[in-house]
Amino acid sequence: MKSEKRLPIPDATLAIAAGSAAAYVLCWMYEVGGASQLGVPTTLNNIGGVYHAQGLYEQALEYYQAALLIARDLGLSSLEKTVMHNMEDLP
Repeated sequence: MKSEKRLPIPDATLAIAAGSAAAYVLCWMYEVGGASQLGVPTTLNNIGGVYHAQGLYEQALEYYQAALLIARDLGLSSLEKTVMHNMEDLP
């Protein structure tokens, strides 16, 4: 039987913090698991990049942090490095 791993943040917390239905859907995809969960941290990182480009740095950081947590949880070290690089570029 597969052991359940849980992130240190509840799925609804990210959605509420981001104020986004999309964030809720992404968290749901992660919780459901399977192939769909692999795209979640990449999507969160990309959303962070959009906020970053718009100068909305607090929102960008929230998405980058969520992407980093999930990338680490899934063992996606390459994506983890990408997200950390993006976070370092924040002013």
